[in-house]
Amino acid sequence: MIELQIGQDQKVAEWVGKRAEVENLTECTTYGFFKDGKIVGGAIFYDWRVEDMVFSGAFEDKGCFTKRNLKLFFDYPLIRWDAIEYQHIHQ
Repeated sequence: MIELQIGQDQKVAEWVGKRAEVENLTECTTYGFFKDGKIVGGAIFYDWRVEDMVFSGAFEDKGCFTKRNLKLFFDYPLIRWDAIEYQHIHQ
């Protein structure tokens, strides 16, 4: 069974970075997918700007592509931007 882990940013960023040829991921948010304690997939969100961010992902197990996980990938930017907009409006 594949387990989703949040908070393993450095480990997941390095793993995805090697496979997606992305470097210097010091500030990012990740979703890591682990099977039997080993990373089998990851998604990273980085290079945030005023109106956009970059997403990179790498996956070695098709079990990472559940409806729930795909929803996480596509919802994260909206959740982050809504939180930023909320902060700006209420400051």
